[in-house]
Amino acid sequence: MFSDPLISAADALALQSDSNVRFIDATWYMPNVPNNAYETYLLEHIPGAVYFDIDKIADTSISLPHVFPTQAIFEEAVGGLGISAQDRVIAYDRGNFVASARAWWIFRAFGHEKINVLDGGLQAWKNAGGDLAEDTHEIKNTTYRSQNLVDAIISREGVVGSLSDSSVAVVDARSPGRFNGTEPEPRPGLRGGHIPGSANMYYGDVLNEDGTMKGPGAITELLGSLSVDKDQQIVSTCGSGVTAAIILLAIYQVRQVGLRMYDGSWTEWALHPDSPMSN
Repeated sequence: MFSDPLISAADALALQSDSNVRFIDATWYMPNVPNNAYETYLLEHIPGAVYFDIDKIADTSISLPHVFPTQAIFEEAVGGLGISAQDRVIAYDRGNFVASARAWWIFRAFGHEKINVLDGGLQAWKNAGGDLAEDTHEIKNTTYRSQNLVDAIISREGVVGSLSDSSVAVVDARSPGRFNGTEPEPRPGLRGGHIPGSANMYYGDVLNEDGTMKGPGAITELLGSLSVDKDQQIVSTCGSGVTAAIILLAIYQVRQVGLRMYDGSWTEWALHPDSPMSN
């Protein structure tokens, strides 16, 4: 049984001095945003935090962006960050769970049970009076050993095969405009639209105004409004597998089985000539 996915800033502060707690900054920016995530980490981060780069902790042999890492890639990268399989990991970012939720999903996929996401991110930490650090610090490499990848992701072919399966609900985290093809994709030249039969669960709708995650009641109500049955398996998708993890994090509060991410998401789907499309 995996732990509660979210941790409050107050509870995270209480764990700051625990030698078995590791903070990871997983801040990431969309391709159309000029900010450099690693530079913002160097300017300001939770003391002791290491930077978890989803673009580098990925299977870079595949041309799609930040593809899920292989077990070997994940183990080498996490060990290089000084994290052991016994540590409690707290992932955070600079806002709206981008991409701390994806970091959480990756750790969870490889069987790391002690993994939480800081609810409200770095801003919540600041609001709670947490200290901040600058620049990097010395990291002592460890040997990290994970479990085999659990059933956490699904291929394009798997999604195609599920389109006629009523036991599967495909849920898209992109904005309504991108979902309907009326708003351009952040990656130039990418066609607009959505996977046929998918429902639009915009990731912004699972967040409170202060940037924290809405609770189980609100998430259950939102799923109901999309006619997602409690017995259906859920496949989340988005542009490239980042905000898809945010809605998985939200849904994980109310159900912890039958959840998968279409890792290639719309970037892969729209580029493939055989993918069916809807607007």
